[in-house]
Amino acid sequence: MIKSDKALLLAGGMLMSLTLAPLRAVAQTINCNLPLVFGTLLSCPGAGSVTITPSNGRSTAGCVTAIPGAFNRGMCLVQSVSSTGTGADMVQISAPASVVLNGPGGATMVIDQFNVGTDAGGVQYTVTAGGAATAPIGARLNIQSGQAAGSYSGSYTINANYQ
Repeated sequence: MIKSDKALLLAGGMLMSLTLAPLRAVAQTINCNLPLVFGTLLSCPGAGSVTITPSNGRSTAGCVTAIPGAFNRGMCLVQSVSSTGTGADMVQISAPASVVLNGPGGATMVIDQFNVGTDAGGVQYTVTAGGAATAPIGARLNIQSGQAAGSYSGSYTINANYQ
């Protein structure tokens, strides 16, 4: 009999709920149709993490291995028509500081270090809408020592504030 101390984790399926907080009269829509998915991961007895970048890269740290297969950054599209009719309003797109994913038997994992817009960005990203602006979203998934194997999912809020 072979004993394995590795656990197979599936993290992702992140649903995006949205909050729009316009600061002035602007017709707008926000559509996050590409969820943030960390993919299939293999953990060992120690802690580790996996990071997805806004440019759609994936890297691991610590005691975790990324299994080849599907993963992806999140993506939101903000469309607006300016109050001046030019469509050139500045839009600040922001993500939360952290969010908890729920898994089997009450197990949880935390996503933090959200990165909106560029790999060098942070939790806020300001763009000129010009009618439409895209916001790629990355983050870090933290895997605890002895993390329960299974599928984990959750949701987070993306805010688009017109400047």
